Amino acid sequence: MRCEWVSENLSAYLDGEVNFFIRLIIKRHLKKCHQCARRFNQLQRLDRLSKLILIKRGTPDFYERLQERLVLKPVKKKNPRHWDVWLTLPYPGKIAIALGLILLIFFSFIYPRLTPTLSINQFEEDYLRSREFVLWVEEPSLPLTLIDTSGGS
Repeated sequence: MRCEWVSENLSAYLDGEVNFFIRLIIKRHLKKCHQCARRFNQLQRLDRLSKLILIKRGTPDFYERLQERLVLKPVKKKNPRHWDVWLTLPYPGKIAIALGLILLIFFSFIYPRLTPTLSINQFEEDYLRSREFVLWVEEPSLPLTLIDTSGGS
């Protein structure tokens, strides 16, 4: 994970403005990168200090003048790239997804070419041929009688 991206999103992370996946990415990065963790701790201290400062009330027309001076720009949320979400998955999850994709490709493209196709005419011919063989095997043979040649009764 690039430190630049994390440092750009630290303020939003601190304010709770990021979604679950980005929060997880930043949290993991902060555990690994001491420089970003130090920057985050400084940002936390600054946030706590700024909440302690008393704010002086402005004049009644302050907010009207401020609104005239501000140019409203649409806020563009930064969504994580698909690769960033993939990085947050644990290894068993990655293996399960990869195995699922392999099975999907196998059963969609490879397996249908492995199984032979059988037409109804070919099936009928094979069936009739097998019935002829069964009938030939089951033909009754001549009755056999056993003759005792030992001379006993």
